Amino acid sequence: MFTYSLGSLTQMMAMTNYYPENPEEKASMNLAFTIHLQGKLDIPKLERAIDKLTKEKIMHTYLSVEGNQFLAHEKEYVPFKLETEKAEGSSEEEKKATVKAIAEKKALEPLPIFDADKNQFYFRLYELSEEYHILLMIVHHTFLDFGAVMIAIGHIFSYYNDENYIYEKSDEFSSFMKEELDFMASDGAKAEEKFWAEETANVIQPALVPNMLTENDAPLEEKDVMAAFSRKDLDAIAVRERTSTFNLLMLLVHMAIAKVNDCNDTFLQYAISNRSEVNYRFTLGCLTRVLFNRINFDDDMNVSELNKILRKKVGAGYQNRHVAGKTPFGAASYIAVNEDMGDLNVFPSFNGKPLQFDFVDLPRELNFIAFLMLPLDADTIGVGALTDMLKYGKHAKQLIDALNLAQQFITKYPDKTSGDFMRKDITLELLS
Repeated sequence: MFTYSLGSLTQMMAMTNYYPENPEEKASMNLAFTIHLQGKLDIPKLERAIDKLTKEKIMHTYLSVEGNQFLAHEKEYVPFKLETEKAEGSSEEEKKATVKAIAEKKALEPLPIFDADKNQFYFRLYELSEEYHILLMIVHHTFLDFGAVMIAIGHIFSYYNDENYIYEKSDEFSSFMKEELDFMASDGAKAEEKFWAEETANVIQPALVPNMLTENDAPLEEKDVMAAFSRKDLDAIAVRERTSTFNLLMLLVHMAIAKVNDCNDTFLQYAISNRSEVNYRFTLGCLTRVLFNRINFDDDMNVSELNKILRKKVGAGYQNRHVAGKTPFGAASYIAVNEDMGDLNVFPSFNGKPLQFDFVDLPRELNFIAFLMLPLDADTIGVGALTDMLKYGKHAKQLIDALNLAQQFITKYPDKTSGDFMRKDITLELLS
């Protein structure tokens, strides 16, 4: 058995399962997905595909704690068996609702990530009909971040489609973690600590204050705090401004925060995958970086100048990426999370069509507003606000409205300035 130490964000994710006594809190970092498989399904072949994934070292690893140190142990591989059951219901819609309810309930059960005798993951197949199945997949963020989940799903269905498929070669997660911990003990870590201390000092941006819904307020739904953008339109702006679509979305978020708070000093955390490093491109594990980004832009800056400062800030943050993970996720009022993993070129398919899967959302008490950037379909990128809707729903709605305004402003008036955008008389209705 090979054992190695954990640290940084990975250890924090493990803590969420280890310390809480409430089962739902212990399950807060479960990542659960329902994968819809329509058409003919070869169940033994799917079982072999999942079995191949579970042979990967990170998939048969469990954790322990010695003193204050969290340890990962690569245990002996055990062949995987896929359990299947028929979904209850008199119609397809009823059966889908049944599976959805089962998935939401199961996702709230803590995974046994500290138990050497159990699997640290969960797969179950539900049969709605001979031509429609739903695969429930639950893993823990300690072992797989969102990028790794996409890679894992890609592995399963690439192997299902072609059993000669070979996984892309990347270094093991244990190597990544050793590099992390070695750096944290170096002088380079001290330099990064100094960078982040200076970058996060004296923030002017107002703190998030609850703005409770009253009986006179209309209840807010998920669609009320979601913006949808054409990927083609965003890509065109990104090309024009010599930036990336992710950077452009980050700028839109900063502009929205500035507009709503009437404050040019904007500060948020953001999560990115570290898979830009070639040797860890397809590594299964929690490689997410949780960084900070702060922009204090002048009123006379146009769109190109705003993009330039954003690129510089993102680049400087990544150059000082290691120690930022020591700060808990949610330490800032606003967070940007990029879940559009298109840059990995991982597009799993089933029966010749793009795979359809849903993220099983868990009820969480959040004291921040997260901007989730995720693909709604092949042509559309969504930016949704995830927060405590009772406390911060009004504010979240204002931010999404300002996000839509920022996108329209950048598209139609790229030569106008930040000061123009911040004017109180500039709204979506009055933009022209």
